[in-house]
Amino acid sequence: MFRTLAKLRGRKQRKLKARGQNPNEVKEHTLDPEYITDDASRNLADSRNCSKTSLATSECSQLSNGDVIEDIAQYDDELDELDDVKPSKPDDTVIPADKLLDIFVTKHADEDRLFRGEFESLPAFVASHSPKCEYAKRPENKDKNRYKNVVTCDDSRVELDKLEGFENSDYINASYIDGYKHPRKFIAAQGPKENTVADFWRMIWERRCYVIVMITELRELGRFYVKTLPSPNKFPGKKKCEQYWPQDEYEEYGKVTVQTHSTFQYGSFTKRLLKVSHSEHSEEDPRMVTQLQYRAWPDHGVPKTTSEIFRFRLRSLEAQPDDIDAGPIVVHCSAGVGRTGTYIALDCLLDRLKEEQNVDIYSLIADMRLCRTEMVQSLVGGYPSHF
Repeated sequence: MFRTLAKLRGRKQRKLKARGQNPNEVKEHTLDPEYITDDASRNLADSRNCSKTSLATSECSQLSNGDVIEDIAQYDDELDELDDVKPSKPDDTVIPADKLLDIFVTKHADEDRLFRGEFESLPAFVASHSPKCEYAKRPENKDKNRYKNVVTCDDSRVELDKLEGFENSDYINASYIDGYKHPRKFIAAQGPKENTVADFWRMIWERRCYVIVMITELRELGRFYVKTLPSPNKFPGKKKCEQYWPQDEYEEYGKVTVQTHSTFQYGSFTKRLLKVSHSEHSEEDPRMVTQLQYRAWPDHGVPKTTSEIFRFRLRSLEAQPDDIDAGPIVVHCSAGVGRTGTYIALDCLLDRLKEEQNVDIYSLIADMRLCRTEMVQSLVGGYPSHF
């Protein structure tokens, strides 16, 4: 009996935490026997109160089966009320430009306590909107996802043209993400896997994408430095992305042929011009696709300086054609949510700051996560970094 009540009380406290309330500050529904005249009610009050302190008092032993049902039913009613209340976002998430520094200092204090509180409330807020990710989780699409928890939402996923005889060939782990006042400005994608490279180039061709922003190395050491490196014949680190551009002059990926036209080095990033053609569209001239690979952004971290990432962003925007038919800018890292999400968020924040003189980081990340799970994966990559 008391174990059941304890479970219900624990469940209630977890739901209060999900709403952002401190369970210790919420008044318990206990009754004081001194202010109850009815004998039966007094016994019930005794049992409720003593269940918090002792399981062996004589008052507890007087509790009848009917009272247990009544008590549990009361808890269930309270829990049902909590279920009906959706988590809400914190107040005053809009930050004016002239207060950015002051608010940053305040929220950064105490080991990012206020930043952390906002960031940790995001999952419950997003979940309350019930985004659906059913198509990405189909068994036949499982091998196309690099990580099982990073998937596309049904209403924002990039749909490829289906290949004849292959029912699920329209799936790729990539999602449309809005820019500031620019619907579907970006496609956030995972780094291609060995079995999805051809799908990646199908997407580039079908969606008429002319710019690819790559924010990862093909292999990385991860968040901890490995002191003992492997043999010089083997590149150290874990594979983060399959090489999807030609090692030599050209490469065929399904029906798409990619040729390396030229390569330029700009310190922290590399620019490659790739000539792309399609075997079924030979009447079209090859398209020139610009790939910009930023190489100084560690996994689970942020760049050491902001000036280079700002310059990199400008280069990416300059590479996008003015053609009205040009498709979204493709942004990918490894999972397509951490560095990818931060890069897209930075673009949106800077555009909004320029026009409205304010930013709203919380709402921006929430909106992105309603399109693609886990966008802006960590507090380090999301909240303080934009300052």
